[in-house]
Amino acid sequence: MRLADPKKVLAAAGITESVGSLASAGQALDLSFSIVEGVLESKLDYASVIDYFDYWGASTSDGFQIYDLRLCHRFVDPDSVVVRVSADGSSLTSPTSGVIADPSTYRVDSERGLVHLTSPRMRGASMVSVTYDYGFAEGMPVPSALQDVCVIAAVLTLNSLPATPANRGAALVVNVQRAIYGHLRAAASKFDRPRLNVEHYARTEAL
Repeated sequence: MRLADPKKVLAAAGITESVGSLASAGQALDLSFSIVEGVLESKLDYASVIDYFDYWGASTSDGFQIYDLRLCHRFVDPDSVVVRVSADGSSLTSPTSGVIADPSTYRVDSERGLVHLTSPRMRGASMVSVTYDYGFAEGMPVPSALQDVCVIAAVLTLNSLPATPANRGAALVVNVQRAIYGHLRAAASKFDRPRLNVEHYARTEAL
């Protein structure tokens, strides 16, 4: 899937538009798509999923827990999010397990894929699940910052691959990925999310 227009790739690279250059820019977007997913640590094709969290976590001084959940994927549709909490402290085992949490008790950071539980719970095991849609389907709006990352990835790919398509073997594509990964990490810094002080999902299932 292409999250940016090949014309933007050519403009960024200073290349004149033609049938051939547009085809090359489109191929560069396709080849670099998986690299962008790797940098962002998230799939970008539209899908639905449920993440399960088994959390004992730290508490505040008065014995209540407040914490953030780091979802498996980013670019979440906030209207699709359903948070469920165990009523008795036992693990949640299915999409319908537990009690649906009131939307006023959590906040969703859509682009970074974080759910902040704003309603504290008593200290102890908190079993939580989050059902949500993520990614992009054809025709869906794509954040401009993400488009910029895809354009940079494609430009770097254009500058790294040989001109002859026959020479673009699998091993070469891997080498290109390694060469541009570091550059993209800086370009995608807007979407960085915490690794510490968040609860990571225990397991995830496609819906």
